[in-house]
Amino acid sequence: MNRILTTALLALAAGIQAGLPTAGLPSGNADIAIHVSNETVDQTQVGAAVTSAFRSEIDANAVVATLKKELGFDLDEDFRDATVIGKAGDEQSFVALVRGKFNKARIESFAAANGVASRTVAGLKAWDLRALGEAVAKAAGKETGSKAGNGTPEVVIVDGNTIVIADASGIEKALAAATGATPWKHEGLNRAAASVQNGWLLVSADVAAIESAAKDKRKADANASPEAKASLAKRSGAKVVTVALGENTSDVTLRVHADFVDEAAAKKSVGDAKGMLGFGAMLTMPAENDNADTAAKKATGADLLRRISITQNGASADATLDYPIQKLAQAIVEAAKIRREKAAGGK
Repeated sequence: MNRILTTALLALAAGIQAGLPTAGLPSGNADIAIHVSNETVDQTQVGAAVTSAFRSEIDANAVVATLKKELGFDLDEDFRDATVIGKAGDEQSFVALVRGKFNKARIESFAAANGVASRTVAGLKAWDLRALGEAVAKAAGKETGSKAGNGTPEVVIVDGNTIVIADASGIEKALAAATGATPWKHEGLNRAAASVQNGWLLVSADVAAIESAAKDKRKADANASPEAKASLAKRSGAKVVTVALGENTSDVTLRVHADFVDEAAAKKSVGDAKGMLGFGAMLTMPAENDNADTAAKKATGADLLRRISITQNGASADATLDYPIQKLAQAIVEAAKIRREKAAGGK
């Protein structure tokens, strides 16, 4: 639940058939783009299984209860979706557009009562996201243990349905996009969305740009060996990778597509991936001393690996996985049961 909460609040990170909610995000290239839809998850069989299995834990979570009591925000019912875009390297920045149902008056009152300072941007109040998050955690009796990071992320409630989160230096541009009428589209996210039904997680990464930014930050020592220097300059050969996770009528579906600099790079990456699958298959082989629980886990892992398909088409590659919904739902229920038993036993 804490991971879901982090995604919802920090984002860092409508159904797909209704179109991606990218209107309101600033134009321009993004090295990474992520879309997560709680609304779509709620409409799927897997979402129903998760909610049923972990309902008691969700209701008992102190932070979730505080959000509802103090801010009037029911995480499960009011969080709709979040779309995040970011830049790597020296231009590190991000913008998150979070949609749902927000009680603006309650949130403003909570921030004021807890001494969270604000400034005015485009006629709207902008709060330091870390300070607001710490106030929520404190009200819930939790310690955040958060450390200051790069930049100053700020959060602005645009209206009862939209929140914008961005670096202080980019919040004005982000708000202008969120309140404007020009749709923003991201080619990678649109491609990912088209590859699955009822997609709830979409990711698009400009791998070449991210790797370039990482290389620029790593400086080889003057005494480094030629091999070490070559390692720093090494590239995967991938240009753009998209990932989509969704659900059709019978299966949970995972689709990964990658474009490479050339056919040779694609062939090498596909070969490496298939080699990893082979190694995974070895790890799932049964052993004589396996107990029933270990044997069952290995059987599930082996079944999962067998369902992964990796293909190459010129300078592109695709990985697909279709896993029966009922099997996954059963695994979720069993995981919840084990978690509760361990909690009850104090482990």
